[in-house]
Amino acid sequence: MPIIADNHGTEALSDAFRRAGYLIDLSTFPGEFRGKNAWALLTREGTPATAIIYPPGKGDAAFLNMQKLWQSSFGQRRSSSGLPEPLEYLQEIDALITQRCDGPSLAEPGRLTDEKIVEAIHLLAALHDCDAQPETRRTSRGILRSMQRKAEQICQHVPQHRDCIARLVEAMEAARTRDSELVPSHGNFRPECVIATTRGLRFVEWGRFQWADPCRDLASFGIATWKSSLMRGRMPDRSLLKRAVASYEAARPGAKIHKRLSFHVAASVLRLACILAESKASDVYLVPMLANLALRELV
Repeated sequence: MPIIADNHGTEALSDAFRRAGYLIDLSTFPGEFRGKNAWALLTREGTPATAIIYPPGKGDAAFLNMQKLWQSSFGQRRSSSGLPEPLEYLQEIDALITQRCDGPSLAEPGRLTDEKIVEAIHLLAALHDCDAQPETRRTSRGILRSMQRKAEQICQHVPQHRDCIARLVEAMEAARTRDSELVPSHGNFRPECVIATTRGLRFVEWGRFQWADPCRDLASFGIATWKSSLMRGRMPDRSLLKRAVASYEAARPGAKIHKRLSFHVAASVLRLACILAESKASDVYLVPMLANLALRELV
């Protein structure tokens, strides 16, 4: 995750922006533009821009990914680009500067409408069909190895749930099938990463751009509401996932995703369980619930 600047860091960031030719946009309070890691800027010409501050050495990969995408059929060659234009990377402060995307994300209350879901998934299909060339590959075999590591991490934090996590990993091993296609994948596709601008949707947060099965993005998006449902004491439903899959199949009718979808849904749920196990103690009770939900997808 990008870092958060304190008051002393704020002054240093402002000086670094100024030296690079940017000013903090005072019409938007610093630290309140899409979180404390993001800053609303103005270029020398007065054009709105955004700076995302990353941990040391992490933002340059995201900038490289965005450059590849911007130069592809998903970016500037598209009638309406699928991402904000990457402007530059300020190594001094690990700041990725992009064109500003003003508008709400689909994670905000009331924004995840049926119309926007269809629009987002059709744009996702365009990403998967674009000619961008990611640097890294994430096969199902690689995902399984990652899930085994995450299972170990979960058990370190909540050893009382070791048995249910072990059952889930065993089920994932049995359910894994050979990849039929690897596409240019967002890698962390969630409603928070989809911004509704006046010129259409834009995808942001490109740190995990990679070759991957299309189900990876669909699963990540489709379970976006599961945590909040569990926290309200409700059993998560698959309506968002079903709508996303139906829209995707309409946009890419040649994609055969059903045989591999359950594996990737389980992987997305296990990633979420790992995040919760390593974060707030108050959310740890959700870990076995999520493990059981993932297991249900596989059996």
